[in-house]
Parts: sequence; structure tokens; C-alpha cells
Amino acid sequence: MSRSEVLERIRRARVAQQAAEAELAALVDHAVGLGIGWPEIAAQLGVTRQAARQYYQRRHQDGH
Repeated sequence: MSRSEVLERIRRARVAQQAAEAELAALVDHAVGLGIGWPEIAAQLGVTRQAARQYYQRRHQDGH
């Protein structure tokens, strides 16, 4: 790969990552709205309940 190709792929990966993070946040909000507990959500995220709750509640409170 050339320099410009690598840089373009980095840019596209960043855009995809941002889109995936936004989708994940929306899905977590929806799950919480459905009454799904943080332990179940955290298990799907591969993190602790506390980590999931702190991260996603903070994002929601910050308006992300």
C-alpha cells in the first residue's frame, strides 16, 4: 500500500469507528429503555457492569 492509501484507510477506519460507537451507544440506550439490566448489557460489551454503566451514562449525560 502506498502512503496515501494507508492514510485514506486510516481515515475510513476512524469514520467507521465513530459510526459504530454511535450505533452502540444508541443500542445501549434502547436496551436500558427496554429494562435490560446493566449486567446483561455489560456481558455483551465484554466489560464489567460498573464500567458499562459509567461509560454510557456519562455519554448520555454529556449529550453524546
